[in-house]
Amino acid sequence: MESQSIIILVCQFDELCILDTRGVSFTPVLRHLLGLDTSFGVPPETNEKGYQLWPKKFNIARSQLVACFMYLRAGILSGDRHSLASTFHILGGCDQLDAQLRDEEHAAQEAENRELQNPLSPQDDKNRLFEWRVRFPGSNGQELDDDWSVTSIADSRGRYWLRRLHNTE
Repeated sequence: MESQSIIILVCQFDELCILDTRGVSFTPVLRHLLGLDTSFGVPPETNEKGYQLWPKKFNIARSQLVACFMYLRAGILSGDRHSLASTFHILGGCDQLDAQLRDEEHAAQEAENRELQNPLSPQDDKNRLFEWRVRFPGSNGQELDDDWSVTSIADSRGRYWLRRLHNTE
């Protein structure tokens, strides 16, 4: 193991974080902070033991830094997503994480929209798209036409919900 691939960082509350840089695709700002990109000509500030001090200066907790490195190394979202995004923001951002969080937010919004358009009970029918009826098992439903559909169980006695679109006439 090359000694250059191991970097020791001093974090908030003087906790130490040991980082193996091999195989990690760091963001440009992190490459600079870690001293992996020397194009700026300014090496990272270290203590007498050679441990890098920038995480402590930025008030970054060890757990936050580890979460960032885990994400960069393996794509693992560890802990609170908001905390991870905030830490990356301090560190200059992470386009990959930003894109993933945008995709997740978009997927959640689409799921919510699908639920709004296809409620399974009157409580879920926020847009009041449907007319609702409850039926008991064995009800013959003689007065119901083909516009009605079964959606879900209504209660513990086995009653179930029927719905149909409101008449638009």
